[in-house]
Amino acid sequence: MTVEDFYGGISRITMPNDRYLYVFHEPQLFGGWYYLIVYRPAMHRATAQRFTLAGRWMDQDEMLYRPTVVFQDVEGVGSPAVGLEEVFHHGTDDTGWRYRYFSVDAADQLHPVIATESYWADSIVESTVIDSPREENAVITRRLTLLAPNHLRLDCRLERPGRASLELGYAILVRRGAGAPFEVAERHAQRPRYADMLLSVYGVASEQDLLAIIEKQ
Repeated sequence: MTVEDFYGGISRITMPNDRYLYVFHEPQLFGGWYYLIVYRPAMHRATAQRFTLAGRWMDQDEMLYRPTVVFQDVEGVGSPAVGLEEVFHHGTDDTGWRYRYFSVDAADQLHPVIATESYWADSIVESTVIDSPREENAVITRRLTLLAPNHLRLDCRLERPGRASLELGYAILVRRGAGAPFEVAERHAQRPRYADMLLSVYGVASEQDLLAIIEKQ
């Protein structure tokens, strides 16, 4: 047995604004949990976050698109949000990865802003996106672009190894202000059947899980 068998691994990620994000993995059955701590060296202050990330599928690194932590301004406040990547799995078909974006307040607590999902082009996607042949390692990806404060564009495309990406369309997302959930203001699908899957392959009913994120206590 090693120390890591008992205590797990810990990673340090340099954040903007002179902070560090520590990610501690607690090894348990079914992948364990990931705990997050924001550390501010100038104040010698460590702030543990009120939520954890499930590690059920995170050990399958080939499913992750690097980097697993990103920094992007998705609010238009001039300060990047923290995007944490996690793997999810539904049933026997659908495997993908989700980026959850969090703002950081003055007390170094993370607050959810928005999330995006991407998927392997498995049997669910292949039967839906019938314009492309069945290919190994093709994925549906979604990427955010800040247009103005509280105003985002989300692009959805099918990325195919060795071939040009197939653009599926985009959506315009807006919110009333900080702390309010984003809403879909416009949908621009390349073909009508893609209109309901621009944000989620499971359709409009699943969008609230990405746009109206509830804080975990």
